[in-house]
Amino acid sequence: MLFVGGAGADAISIGATTKAINMGAGNDVVTLSSATLGTGGTLNGGDGKDTLVANTNGSSFIADPAFGGFEVLRVAGAAAQGSHNANGFIELEIGNTAGATTFTNVAAGVGLTVLGNPTGGTTVTLANATGTNDTFNLTLKSASALTAGSVTLAGVETVNITSTDTDTTAHTNTLTLVATAAKSVVVTGNAGLNLTNTGNTAITSFDASGVTGAAADAAALAVTFVSANVTVAENVTIKGGSGNDSLTGSATANDSIFGNDGADTLVYTGGADVFTGGAGNDTFVAGVAGTKTAYLTIADATAGDIIDLSALGTVAAKTAAQMLAAKVTLGAAATFDQYLDAAAAGAANTLAWFNFGGDTYLVVDQSAGNSFVSGTDAVIKLAGVVSLGTSSISATELLTIA
Repeated sequence: MLFVGGAGADAISIGATTKAINMGAGNDVVTLSSATLGTGGTLNGGDGKDTLVANTNGSSFIADPAFGGFEVLRVAGAAAQGSHNANGFIELEIGNTAGATTFTNVAAGVGLTVLGNPTGGTTVTLANATGTNDTFNLTLKSASALTAGSVTLAGVETVNITSTDTDTTAHTNTLTLVATAAKSVVVTGNAGLNLTNTGNTAITSFDASGVTGAAADAAALAVTFVSANVTVAENVTIKGGSGNDSLTGSATANDSIFGNDGADTLVYTGGADVFTGGAGNDTFVAGVAGTKTAYLTIADATAGDIIDLSALGTVAAKTAAQMLAAKVTLGAAATFDQYLDAAAAGAANTLAWFNFGGDTYLVVDQSAGNSFVSGTDAVIKLAGVVSLGTSSISATELLTIA
């Protein structure tokens, strides 16, 4: 028996059919509940960009001459899981699945689109990942928030992630990326992304500046990224987009973090880091003390920005008048070390600030004595002359720049 589809975008579901099926013209979708066909059965996608949906535990359609004419392999459905040979397909998709899924023999240039919430992790294995400049395109595409699970990419140096919202209600997608060879991750789109960066210690560039949308959707457009780079003194660049991003540097690298638009939270964990908040009232979190030579620099501290000092011990709440009194002024020949010592003199858990060399420095004294203890006491540089004398500190150690 012969079945021939029409010129439109037809959609059918079949099992181990014994029919000869040709879907004809159009972008057709065929859902299979069997990885093989019955005796005499054949399936051809025909003309157009056709999708073969494997609702099966594993598949290898390329090895079966009964199948042909399909460009897209989608793994989705109540039985979908297992290992799927992607040889011969130009696009890959994954939807809701029953368990962990692996795509094998993936050709260069073939990307993966996540359309649902897979159960278990998704692994993509390239047919050839021996190069030093492999790129993989990963798309998250939906009308509502996706829990995309983990996507593992071996041997890929550049990962391009597109986070796409297909309706007018903004949302944030969630993804765990396992790409240990990746050096660069680029995020674009009109949906936010909460990215768990698992074991990807080689990343030196994370760029989400291509995530854009309306200012009213800044919360949903948020991008979350925590650097996992462990190379001492490595230069790492991290960029947010137009949402209220949360971006965290590593303890060992020298991070340059750019919040761009939105009310961003930029977190310092060590090293000689430079943070630029960009537009919006940003929060700069001093997560550790740093040292007198490797500390946090805030490049664009402006009125309304917050410096979170809560991780540096208890600093008593201060009014603007007390902040003005906390300014340290020394002679014209005073050195930076002398200023640090003067700012850290006296009882522990106090705060002082000074201008030096055209910049402003905030010191949190966490040690007793009359000198700055590098690695215990904290110093934060604010580029340019910033008058902290009109600022105040709350009981929860949040300094709001006035």
